[in-house]
Amino acid sequence: MRFLLRLFSVFFLAAAVVAGTADTIQSFAADGPVMTPGLTVVEFVAPKALEKAEAYVGGLPDGAQLQNMLLSVFNQPAFALFLGLALIFWVLGYKRKKPAGRFSA
Repeated sequence: MRFLLRLFSVFFLAAAVVAGTADTIQSFAADGPVMTPGLTVVEFVAPKALEKAEAYVGGLPDGAQLQNMLLSVFNQPAFALFLGLALIFWVLGYKRKKPAGRFSA
């Protein structure tokens, strides 16, 4: 399980680097800051999954509030969103070192 969490962390970190690089190139070309929203990336990568998620969230009792919260999260820059997800998965997959060393029980 820990391996999968670390693997997801690496994938999200790679996606953050790619998104940041693309935004940097676009910013130089436009002579101003350009930051792609995370929602645009999700719509491009998995449009069907986004539709299913919107339908699921809309059917929940507090669906409107949850949908507004998720929309505000996904409107953040894609590189920041992916960096945050990479950090979350890294923390979940983190293995603590034993305080007494490797020979402790």
